[in-house]
Amino acid sequence: MQLMHPAEVPISNRDQVFSYSRAYALGSLLLTILGTGAVCYLAWRKQPVLTYYLAAVVLFFMIVFRKLITARFHLANWLVRLTENGIFIKFRSYLNNHFPEHEATVVFIPYSEIRSARYITEKQELPDRDGNRRPTPTTTKKRFVELELACDTKLFAEALRRERRYAIDGKALLKTITRYQHLPVRLPAADKLLIEWAGIPNATSLLDALIRHTLVLSTAEVSKDFVNLAGLSREEQESRLLELVESGDTVGAIAMARRLYACDLTQAKDLVEGLVNKR
Repeated sequence: MQLMHPAEVPISNRDQVFSYSRAYALGSLLLTILGTGAVCYLAWRKQPVLTYYLAAVVLFFMIVFRKLITARFHLANWLVRLTENGIFIKFRSYLNNHFPEHEATVVFIPYSEIRSARYITEKQELPDRDGNRRPTPTTTKKRFVELELACDTKLFAEALRRERRYAIDGKALLKTITRYQHLPVRLPAADKLLIEWAGIPNATSLLDALIRHTLVLSTAEVSKDFVNLAGLSREEQESRLLELVESGDTVGAIAMARRLYACDLTQAKDLVEGLVNKR
């Protein structure tokens, strides 16, 4: 296993590259424009003033979230690169390509250090609230590629901790820099690496390519409850809170900590940040 900067990654036409879909981003933008146009047209026929208000609101949100579109056309938009000798994984989100580049954000793992690989679908029950602010759990599904490793991952774990600090607590960056809480790679155990899969080609294509180099296990389906945590041990509760943070739901983790430990907002925030730093 070797950590490196993106500029140090060797590039070949024979590499198989997995990234986030540009077509999906453009399709979402097109649907938003068409939907907004239809709503504005209907509003204009009844109340023209309302049309300008709706158009201004949509334009504002498009400006705020334009990064979700433009980042997919940046050179940093890649997640995995398969080569003849091993796999390169970029653990900095493509959305945070504006972060300082003095840290290593790519890990290279030779095929000889991968014991196995498998595809995991995880159903998550997450805390949420309805229109009346009453607790209403929601269910989402996430997809992961899990690699079982046969190497020392201490340096990699430290690199992930630094990246998590950049993306989550914001103390390592100027407050004026936008931070996206998107962490595509995790290390839940010393010998387990998880890649949250939302790229193209699909995860099956990655596993089909890896089958020539390592053992590919059957697909696993798991369920995780992030709502009913009161009956778990303190260690299990903290583990679930950390998973919420690493999935990008820091606000949900803080809200859950307040309910579990009957503390105020500041105490819950400090508790969650302490868990992140301890991890």
